[in-house]
Amino acid sequence: MGLHRYFLDQTLLAGRVALSSDEAHHALRVRREAIGNRCVVFDGQGNESQATIVNVTKRDCELEIESVTFLPRDLPGHLTLGVSLPKGDRLHSMIEKAVELGVHALVPIVSDRSVKILNDNSMDKLRRFVVEACKQCERNRLMLITPPISFRDWLASVSPIDDSAPSAFRIIAHPDLPNYRKTMQHFVKKCFFENPLRGFAAVGPEGGFTDDEVLEAIAKGWQLIDLGSRILRVETAVASIATIASLVLDDHQVFPVPSGNQCERG
Repeated sequence: MGLHRYFLDQTLLAGRVALSSDEAHHALRVRREAIGNRCVVFDGQGNESQATIVNVTKRDCELEIESVTFLPRDLPGHLTLGVSLPKGDRLHSMIEKAVELGVHALVPIVSDRSVKILNDNSMDKLRRFVVEACKQCERNRLMLITPPISFRDWLASVSPIDDSAPSAFRIIAHPDLPNYRKTMQHFVKKCFFENPLRGFAAVGPEGGFTDDEVLEAIAKGWQLIDLGSRILRVETAVASIATIASLVLDDHQVFPVPSGNQCERG
């Protein structure tokens, strides 16, 4: 079993530091940490370090941070997901899977059929979900969650202006409009040929995007893709798209091993 991981909401530097109240509670009440225990801390900016617990009280936990390593464990290319958020546990699951699969940013979009409305407390909860997922999957850079935006405004902000724009794919998942849809196999082959550096993907609410919304995206240069013959829930569609993006954005990273050789982890 690996060392327990804790989040430090500041840039990691060698030396002594105190965990936040929430992280200290988790360390002391859940993990039952004690002086002398070893752990890993990360700062959400891509850095991690091993540390030793050097002082504890009923509410506080201090660590001695050692040498810091930059090891973000992101996708090499940036994937931004615009999603009409589901409710309840399914929202938690969706955030968890997006973090695990290396999504760079998640944009809550408000489409014509959206039902989930976010407030400040909701945004705080989503960010806590991100931290917890990063602790579990050993990702060291937090997935960005932006304030909600209307679907049409988001389209206008990220759609290509001309052919000279940097290499990027833009896909929208929708089960209708068969005359416009491309298969996932076609999309993957196209990406291998074009070698995109980043990607944008849109996933609608449970009722799906309206045809008018999808046609507007297509008119702005987006590609309509087919995720299969089954109707997927939002969180399943997000996981499917993120998994495929990890393939076309070349998700492999090289880590040193004690023998001096190298191995790939992906």
